[in-house]
Amino acid sequence: EERTSLTSLLNELHNMTYLNPKQKLALLSLYSEEIKKRLTPIYYSPETIGLLRELLDSNKFDEICLFSANETEFAENLWNSLVTSPMNSALYDTILSYLHPIDKELHAVLCCITENDSRSNFRLVLSNLDDFWTHLNVESTITFFKKMKCYGPVISRLELGLEGVQDESTKKKLVLRIIPMVGANAVTDLMRSIYDNSEKAAAFVNKLRPDFLRFYKLIDKARDSPRGVITFCPLNMSIEDVLDPSAGSKYEINLNYEDIPCSSVGSDSVMSRLLKSIDRREFEETPILLRDYQKELCESSLLGINTIIAAPTGSGKTVVAAYIIKNHLENLERSDRKPKVLFMTPTTVILDQQAACLKKFLGHRYQVFAAHASDSTPLREIVMEKDIIVSTPQLVVNMLNYTESEDTDLVRTPLDVTTFTLVVIDECHNAVKNSPYTVFMRICHRLNFSHRIKPGSSLPQILGLTASCGVGGASTEKDAINHVVKLCAVLNCQVISTVRKNADEIKRYSPFVSDDIVFCKEENNGSRPLFLERLCTLMRLFEQKFYEIYKNEYAYWSRHSCISGTNQAERPSWIYEKFTIAPEDKTSIPYLNWVSNHRRRFVPETTFYEETSKKKAIEMLEVLHILYRAIELYQDFSTVESYKYLKEQFTPRQAFLTEFSLDLWEGYSKEFEALQSSDNVLVSELV
Repeated sequence: EERTSLTSLLNELHNMTYLNPKQKLALLSLYSEEIKKRLTPIYYSPETIGLLRELLDSNKFDEICLFSANETEFAENLWNSLVTSPMNSALYDTILSYLHPIDKELHAVLCCITENDSRSNFRLVLSNLDDFWTHLNVESTITFFKKMKCYGPVISRLELGLEGVQDESTKKKLVLRIIPMVGANAVTDLMRSIYDNSEKAAAFVNKLRPDFLRFYKLIDKARDSPRGVITFCPLNMSIEDVLDPSAGSKYEINLNYEDIPCSSVGSDSVMSRLLKSIDRREFEETPILLRDYQKELCESSLLGINTIIAAPTGSGKTVVAAYIIKNHLENLERSDRKPKVLFMTPTTVILDQQAACLKKFLGHRYQVFAAHASDSTPLREIVMEKDIIVSTPQLVVNMLNYTESEDTDLVRTPLDVTTFTLVVIDECHNAVKNSPYTVFMRICHRLNFSHRIKPGSSLPQILGLTASCGVGGASTEKDAINHVVKLCAVLNCQVISTVRKNADEIKRYSPFVSDDIVFCKEENNGSRPLFLERLCTLMRLFEQKFYEIYKNEYAYWSRHSCISGTNQAERPSWIYEKFTIAPEDKTSIPYLNWVSNHRRRFVPETTFYEETSKKKAIEMLEVLHILYRAIELYQDFSTVESYKYLKEQFTPRQAFLTEFSLDLWEGYSKEFEALQSSDNVLVSELV
């Protein structure tokens, strides 16, 4: 009997009804946005187009490459050309061939729909997709399907997947895409759900199936004899484990809307692929498509080995890190462990940029949070809630070292390094001496050395990113090697991953460019140096005002001065312990860091007598930040561009600036205008 059942199952598979060319194109249109995203790498590597090129006219592909402004426009133009090609009848199979090596999940879902078409009669929808699209009302269809128990698991997941989706076209695609997966009567139920939407909808349904309502009653009556639910036992498991209540419905197949899996042993079932695609919001995903050299870089990290990835600037190390993070999160989820990733950047300057990159690739499914010290929300609680935290190492060290005061009533969630399962250290060559990176790793080493790791916990996997490990100022080869070994020891990394097998490929994307250094002598006379001098003078005035606000309006005093009978005016101010004087060199990176740290952290964390005092202090720092950026433009371009930027920043702010800031700007802006010049020795040397 078992042999007979297996034979009939195989016969059903071989006798499957395949889609005609029109239906295949309709199916691809339901997944067009996902497919277009996976065509974008061809923009940078035209040779990877493969067999898709044969579907286009001889010069069409070159024309698309030439006239597309960016990867998104390129993918749109390429897709439109493929769909309208005279050879589009071969597009479905060619797309499957293209997708198989780069995205097996999307490839599998498209195949699953084809394999289940004969059972769900989805061909009827694909043959009349435009009409179904016109008459479909997403809300009414979901409401209709929710009335039937057999669709419950899928519809509930679909509703979660649709949360926050505003685009009506996307909603319709998601609804239609589940139809071939959820049951033999799904198309009939879809037709019934749109029947009452309008007279035209009813006429369309009756055209497809004459006397539809009578036919539907017969179908509906047959539901009284459901096919039921079966439980299957994998070969490598015991029956007791499968029947264990804690396993839930993991090993159950509801035959009302799912067939017995007939694919290879160990592969995902049709229903599991469907639910997975909904849960992951794959319709919003920006796929991570790695080049060969990027795959080489992440090999050891994918095995769970602590690794430093050393690759040139512009080689896409953050994209590689995103791929490793995605793989790490998925692997731990499959093993029922709670993953949490910490991505650290050395400064706040690039923190938001890196967070945006991770959100682009992972935000559709995971919660990415950029942690700033100035955030008013409790960071510890947020860290425990989010999947991926992007932060500076100093902020993390502060949270790890924080001890509760005895008189606090606030209950905080404990945080230690074992909270994280993967730690990514950007610009990891900075893990030297007593840098925040080194302090963080020192905490990890101490836990490991003293065996104080909680039962069931472990130290996180470490992934370092750098363009170069550096030599630490070494003058000999031996000292340089010692520096690299020490860096690996600090980061607890056993592997330095570099590109070797695909060296030729990485040269195309991140070519080595030799530096040609030309020393230019800055002019000491004329309006240009005077412009810079007046800018620096203005910055010192705003610094002085900032110091006065801190000294006179800061609300805390040293304990010894808080004695009975001492009035407020006589109490000496106690300056916040992190407060520092601004660096004298206004053109330096340390000056930018000073402004950023006080603006984002120190001032927001400080208590003033009046809230207006805090606003004044922040205004001083914001103005200093604008003036610093103006100096950058002065250095790289001209005083004309610098003054233009200043006007663009101050003009919309004039209605909100304090009288102090407004008076200074009005006075100095006249001087800046008189000192404008298009001269710049750097620009002159370049041209």
